[in-house]
Amino acid sequence: MKNHLFRRVALAALCLSLFAADAFAVPAFARRYSVKCSFCHEIFPKLNRAGERFKERGFRLDSEDKFERSVWLKSAPLSGRVIGARNLREGRDDDTYGDLKVLSAGNLGEKVSYWADDAWIRSGGETFHVKPDNVWARFDIKAKGKLYAKAGRFELDLPATQTRTPHLLPYEIYGTNTGLESDGIGQYQSGIEVGGEIGTTHLSAALVKGRNNDGVPELADRTGVGEPEKFDGNLFLRVSKRRATSRFGAFSYIGRNQLVANLDATHVGLAKDKLLRIGIDGNARFKQLNVYGIAMYGSNSNSEVTASGTSESLNFAGGFLAVDYSFRDFVAVTARVQTRSVENPGSTPRASVTSFLPGLQVVIWKVKVSGQVSLANHNTARFGVVQVETAF
Repeated sequence: MKNHLFRRVALAALCLSLFAADAFAVPAFARRYSVKCSFCHEIFPKLNRAGERFKERGFRLDSEDKFERSVWLKSAPLSGRVIGARNLREGRDDDTYGDLKVLSAGNLGEKVSYWADDAWIRSGGETFHVKPDNVWARFDIKAKGKLYAKAGRFELDLPATQTRTPHLLPYEIYGTNTGLESDGIGQYQSGIEVGGEIGTTHLSAALVKGRNNDGVPELADRTGVGEPEKFDGNLFLRVSKRRATSRFGAFSYIGRNQLVANLDATHVGLAKDKLLRIGIDGNARFKQLNVYGIAMYGSNSNSEVTASGTSESLNFAGGFLAVDYSFRDFVAVTARVQTRSVENPGSTPRASVTSFLPGLQVVIWKVKVSGQVSLANHNTARFGVVQVETAF
């Protein structure tokens, strides 16, 4: 029954997209302001400068009409996105998955803005409902994003995010860790964020729960060892300076986490870990060419779980440099070099991997077709993804 429902909803979404005024981005925004999605985006989902400013102002234009609920409702403030993708893996079986996401987002006047989404994934012959990525509300204490407070589940204020990137494959440095640690700054987090602007300087600070692999809380609940689901109060800080065609900044993530793991068939161990992530970033645009990247260092104070506990501190470093070039509004090429070097426990040599990831994006009417491949050193298996998507 679930499988039939997923197919029907996905088909309905595809039919709706054929009649949409403009595909991709958040079409509800385009309907509300009577603009094309290219007003805020390069090839979706990547934001241009106008889109970045729209997002930072809490989904508001620099100057807009007074909010009227009837006008907002007539713009149909509900959007959706349908994705079909195939993962290609060297030496392993390929697999296909589908994704349907529905969302509502925007502002409700001068003070309040919000985002709420929900999603279903079709994979391995089954349909799964997944936890919403974003469910948050924002209150602007001062107009035009000068000072705001936000609470809920959201993406951290990173310089380049996985959600708003033309790159299909992940920025690995955001999820890099040492040992058993699984917290990643690229993941959606639950907490509160305050931020704003002083002139052309953007500042934000978020206090969030932190993240563990799903199996860690399950193991703790089953055995009574540790409290990995408690609110850790990890702190994310971000500062950036914008110019006409560039932006530069820095960020940090300071926190803690509990590592829980099986020591043997009958014993479970616990280790308390402190996290540190520090990064710098840059972004420059030259007409159709965009060059951007980050460099990041991270450390964990306690990366392993043993019967007696451990205090071995391990670190990693790396980052990426990306280049996107738009030939037209409907064709773009992407390329990225990313690298990471990670310390391993004990006397195991440090692990270093560098990858090159070229990609291509083409919009054909209301459908976007894109692909990307990862080519890495040290005989690492190649892999890639081909994706077809539309929005309504």
